Amino acid sequence: MKKYIPIFAAGLALLIGLLIGFFVGRATLEAKWSNPVGVITPQEHQKASGAKNADPTPPAGSKRLAALPLVKARQETAKLAAQDPLKITLTSWGGGEDGFELHLMMKNEAPCKIVSYSGIAYSYNSYGRPVKGNAGGENYVAFRSDATSDKFEGIDKGAKYVHAQVVHHSDTAAIGMAHVDAYACEDGTKWARQ
Repeated sequence: MKKYIPIFAAGLALLIGLLIGFFVGRATLEAKWSNPVGVITPQEHQKASGAKNADPTPPAGSKRLAALPLVKARQETAKLAAQDPLKITLTSWGGGEDGFELHLMMKNEAPCKIVSYSGIAYSYNSYGRPVKGNAGGENYVAFRSDATSDKFEGIDKGAKYVHAQVVHHSDTAAIGMAHVDAYACEDGTKWARQ
């Protein structure tokens, strides 16, 4: 019986160590995720836009989400974009005829016809992990109406629109989310995220 005491003690110590490690790790991640909305710094912008064939990157000073797990990122995007007049209802990434593409389904809930827009899309793999979306390795890329694959003629009030944009530095993204940061209407009205 005495020969089993050290084995039992070692197993108990291992179990306690694993439990402590789990709870400390979870608390560390929760603290990291407690402020998920950040601002793109000039250094981040330069890193993401400095490569050859760089995809559009949001300007320095734009609000962006941290690289969160997919479920948490969707919750935070829903909070961030809850009052947006131009809604993104679906975001997908995938291979197309022209290479890798970003597709966004939009719905215009603004009181006017939208003639230009811009925002940020976030890339995730099929396991829900953030993956490279731009040349700098961050999981985001900018989108805007002048980067569409078709000639953009505006989004009528209440209408839906599919934005399609070729991207060069994201080859494993499959799903994601996005939010609009600014738009302009045909009547001169403008909206921008504060």
